[in-house]
Amino acid sequence: MRAAVYCSVVVICLAGFLFTPALEAQTNTGVIVGTVSDPTGAVIPGATVTITQSEVRAVSEVQTNAVGNYVSTLLRAGPYEIRVEAQGFQSVLRRGIVLHVNDRLQIDFTLQPGAVAEVIEVIGRATIEAVLDMSAEGVAGPKQAGKSRAEGGAVWYGRQAGQVYLSDRKVRVERPRLRRRGEGKGGELEVPAYAAMR
Repeated sequence: MRAAVYCSVVVICLAGFLFTPALEAQTNTGVIVGTVSDPTGAVIPGATVTITQSEVRAVSEVQTNAVGNYVSTLLRAGPYEIRVEAQGFQSVLRRGIVLHVNDRLQIDFTLQPGAVAEVIEVIGRATIEAVLDMSAEGVAGPKQAGKSRAEGGAVWYGRQAGQVYLSDRKVRVERPRLRRRGEGKGGELEVPAYAAMR
């Protein structure tokens, strides 16, 4: 009887050791999914998607399926960069991706026709737009929700689509618009960071 009880305790302990890493992986990880297509919207099957954890350089490599989708599971939370390659297209490298615990990030890519050796690097648009906002705050002060804020003779008056160059490629971003206080149309002020990145 004692031997049976002892064996049961051992089995339970071993099961605990075996399942603890699996449970930890489930609670400390996230998922990245997406679709790879060309400029016309046609999907690209068989593209190689390399997902790298930027801090520890852990790499996960997956392929897009017949409808251009990819999925990478059990990725540890942290900063990531993703490189996508396909025959007959320029490669794309995107940095500035942050995966949190239990996230399911949708990261889509559009590949431009060209040689695979040509790499287009895209920093996260949110990062660029945050820099533009900080630059605008230096001119017009912090933006207040629902209304413009006037400081230093300038006011915020919305946002406008703009383009910045990264690795010789134009990337569309939303840039702040500033206007001289008291002036109407035509009194727009330049956002310093935007001017530097154009």
